[in-house]
Amino acid sequence: HNGGKDEGFRIKDWEIPTINTEESKQLIQWFETRTGKKPKTGKAFEQSDGLALSMLFELWYYSQYKDPVDQNEDVMKAFGQRFKTRLDSLDLTDAIATILALNRLYIWPPNSWLEELTTKQRDAFTILVEDKDFSILAIEKSPSGFVRLTHPHLSDVIYQAIRPKNTNRITRAHDLA
Repeated sequence: HNGGKDEGFRIKDWEIPTINTEESKQLIQWFETRTGKKPKTGKAFEQSDGLALSMLFELWYYSQYKDPVDQNEDVMKAFGQRFKTRLDSLDLTDAIATILALNRLYIWPPNSWLEELTTKQRDAFTILVEDKDFSILAIEKSPSGFVRLTHPHLSDVIYQAIRPKNTNRITRAHDLA
């Protein structure tokens, strides 16, 4: 055994605890204190063991819009759909689908994949990032040597919008091939 240097993957179990009901109340109080806004909440806060990212996204989303969408709407799914529209308009959907497919599974492809983007795609990606509506995407090569476009849960929401389960099974399989 060579200490794992010739292995394809190294897997380490690490459980991230979810947020319980009491902690979600504390998160709402923190948000109100920090922003001075009375927070609105949605589906993420209805779960007994919620995900912090989804909760924070909802707090942010509902604080941005005076007339937010219906409180029963899944704001993460709505976000994914709006983001898909932006990717389609910039002709970036297929260019980053594979990276999103991997990122949503907590797998970061090598930096060399960025070199495969055309100049037009790089320009479009720069426009998307500079738009400031969604500023956590990055196209720069990471010091780790791997590409992480955004948090895996956001990658999943966007990927689900661009490659719906019920209509793109073969395409989804090719994204991971």
